[in-house]
Amino acid sequence: MEKAQLEQFIQICKDAGIEKWTLRFEGGNRSVTSGNDSTKIIPRDNDVVIIEPTHNYATPNGQFNITICTYEMIDNVKVMDVPFKESIDIFKGLGIYDHELEELVKTSVKRQPIIPGTAGLSTIKDSEGNDVIPPGSSGYITQ
Repeated sequence: MEKAQLEQFIQICKDAGIEKWTLRFEGGNRSVTSGNDSTKIIPRDNDVVIIEPTHNYATPNGQFNITICTYEMIDNVKVMDVPFKESIDIFKGLGIYDHELEELVKTSVKRQPIIPGTAGLSTIKDSEGNDVIPPGSSGYITQ
């Protein structure tokens, strides 16, 4: 990846109100997310400095992992779980929002919470109207 590509994508995300983005590097084997309180990704002229907390709790003095990654080693940059409005803003910023993508957004499945009593997910009732959990049922929440 080139520095200009990374900077452009990050700016498009910021313009859409998205501050959290993820870099994948080292052949896709590693990833790190910017926008976390404990992690910093610092772009420089020829490389990116990655500062993240140590996850090896057996080390008595270990606090940070510090990685220098050249732009050539970056496999991709991505944002995840982006809401609809912000996604459209990013699509527009990338110059790819056309009629076909608009239709995809309009017809895509929206995440919905599972609420008992909707979509056929109501509880099973006995003859007196009480909630029951029949034998063999697993993980059934009634309230």
